[in-house]
Formats: sequence, C-alpha cells, structure tokens
Amino acid sequence: MYDYFVNEAFNAGYPFTNDPKSNLRPRARRNDYGFTVGGPIQRDKMFFFGSFEQFRETTVNNNQYQTVPTAAYRNGDFRAAITPTSKVIGIDPLGRQMLEGMIYDPLTTRRAPDGRVFRDPFPNNIIPRDRFDPVAVKIQALFPGTNGPSANELTQNYINAYNTSRVTEVPSVKIDRLVALRGN
Repeated sequence: MYDYFVNEAFNAGYPFTNDPKSNLRPRARRNDYGFTVGGPIQRDKMFFFGSFEQFRETTVNNNQYQTVPTAAYRNGDFRAAITPTSKVIGIDPLGRQMLEGMIYDPLTTRRAPDGRVFRDPFPNNIIPRDRFDPVAVKIQALFPGTNGPSANELTQNYINAYNTSRVTEVPSVKIDRLVALRGN
C-alpha cells in the first residue's frame, strides 16, 4: 500500500518575503494512493497480480493577479493616475504641461494657429458622470470589484480564485501461467 500526499500547509511561499498577505499558498490537496497484491493460484504453475491506484486532486488557483478598475476610476475620478512622479510628456499650444495620466475632454478639441490640434484636460482629472457612455457603463458593470491583498492599488488589484478537481483510477489485473515445453 502507498499514498503520495500533498497539502498547501507544507508548501513554500513566494521567495524573499515574510508578508502573510503577499505570501499566499494556494489550496493544493493531492492524494495518489493504491495497493498491489500478488501470489500463486496454483503452486509453481499459475500466478496473479493486481493493483489499484486512485489519484485525487483539488486545488484553488489564486495566484494570478489581474488589474480591474478601482471604485474611483469607475466613478470617473482619475486623480490617482497623476502622481508626483508623472512625467511631462509635452507642452500644449497654450503652454500648459501635459502629464502622464491626464484625461482630456474630447468636447474641447480645437486647432491652434500653428495647426496643432489639442484639448483641455478634465478639471482635477475627473470625468463628470453625465458624460459617461451608457454602453461603457454596462460593460464596466461586468467587471468584478478589486479584492485581495492589493485591492487598494491601481494595478494587480484582483485575484480570480478558481477551483479545480480531478479523480483518476487505474486498476490492473494480470494472470501468468507457466507452460513447460517438451523436448524431442
């Protein structure tokens, strides 16, 4: 008889961290057990051998971080997209700095005397709710909310845990008979 046993309690976490929030050990339960038996049926003539093995596994995969819109982003508030380290990516025709993460109002599109086309940024990087596209709002409602240890972050803020399970059986039976060959 034998059993190969796995449980997440015995697994190592992510290296180089002792933080229990980021040192996740996803559920992993596995048993691969079985037995073998064999012996004579007829002394020195016929033998049998049998075995049975069953593999059972259940796991919860929850180590794939994904990014979903934050509650603020869903409400049109993109102030968090502009940080103290946001790079200046240009200067518009009115001499205003254009920063990484700025959201521009498409209704303010105009042409400068030199031919360049530009727009005004939304005040405080917030898109008014009455400007939301109704189809986009319905699509956005399909996204789950943030969760997990990094739920308050802008990226890698969602863990989609999913269960998997599998059971496999392998039975085997064998009978051997010795046959003596007669010489001439």
